[in-house]
Amino acid sequence: ALLIICPAEGMVNDRLMLDGFATFGMVYTDAGVESWDGMPSNNTSFSSDSRAGLQATWLATDSLSATTQVVAWSRDDFEPEVNWAYLYWQVTDSYALRIGRQQIPVFMIADYRDVGYAYPWPRPPFETYWQIPTTRFEGINNIYRSPIGQWDFTGQLSFGRTDVDSLSLSMKAWGLNLDITN
Repeated sequence: ALLIICPAEGMVNDRLMLDGFATFGMVYTDAGVESWDGMPSNNTSFSSDSRAGLQATWLATDSLSATTQVVAWSRDDFEPEVNWAYLYWQVTDSYALRIGRQQIPVFMIADYRDVGYAYPWPRPPFETYWQIPTTRFEGINNIYRSPIGQWDFTGQLSFGRTDVDSLSLSMKAWGLNLDITN
């Protein structure tokens, strides 16, 4: 796989921040081998990994912000799709709320799953990151962060609704994510 990655960021003013990213990936499959995305053998494709995104964050106050992220994937003919659209409220130093459309907080790279230059691999391992048929939900994410001695604790309790397009299914979603780091 060949990857070309292009991150960009900048402050428009003291309240508006724009970030962008693009990944252009090329995949070639060997004779007699079908790729993970069903691409026929002996074929070169740019549709598996190429994408571009733009994220805007508006800082309403020191504790309240609004974020929107739009991503266009080559596998979807670069049709833009709103990936994130949420309000973030830092209620206290330790507790925050995210309300709206956001990433499901599972696995190591949930917050930057679509940003290819942040990966330690050419693409996230299929066996791990594609077990869940959806990557986002619309709802509330309660986030608690606190130091415990020399450790940092983060707990997230999320609930809302998600759509699984491949199954034409809409369902309730909830999750608990606990993280302790040193």
